[in-house]
Amino acid sequence: ATTLSTTYWATKVATQEDSLAVAYLKDLQNTVGLLPTVPYGTLVSTYDQALAAIAFILAGEMQSAERIFDYFESIRETELESGGFYQFRSPLGVPSGRRWMGDNAWLLIALKNYPQSDKYTGLIASLEFWLMSLNDETDYGLWGGYEANGDTIHKITEGNIDAFAALEGYGTVHESI
Repeated sequence: ATTLSTTYWATKVATQEDSLAVAYLKDLQNTVGLLPTVPYGTLVSTYDQALAAIAFILAGEMQSAERIFDYFESIRETELESGGFYQFRSPLGVPSGRRWMGDNAWLLIALKNYPQSDKYTGLIASLEFWLMSLNDETDYGLWGGYEANGDTIHKITEGNIDAFAALEGYGTVHESI
């Protein structure tokens, strides 16, 4: 038995050299709060949004991070709670592709690094619930999410590691992983 109860926090403090990179990210952020995967491209990744939010938080650009989180909060009930956030979408938010566990786990990590995470309690709880729902109680580990056609994605080591880090504490899901 272990008493592991670690939360993974980003700790880098943005330097003067980082300010140009953060300004560039802010320039890429569109009216709905999302950043394209490639500059001015037509594809948006949930994973990229999580990393951008962490960069904004570390740089003290809380409003830019909130724009990302507010977007996902706005589609929590219609998308997340019906099977996870999609891995990809258009810059204006039209979803496509699969609902991949790893991207959702990274969004949860980003939210838990936000200083006022209580603002997003519902979003955090829904992400945690969805990740835990992927647990395979028979053969252990977490399923990778769902393909666009609804098929379950096989278990993927990277995604299980992402979820292990995202889910706070050490419970039955961690033991399963």
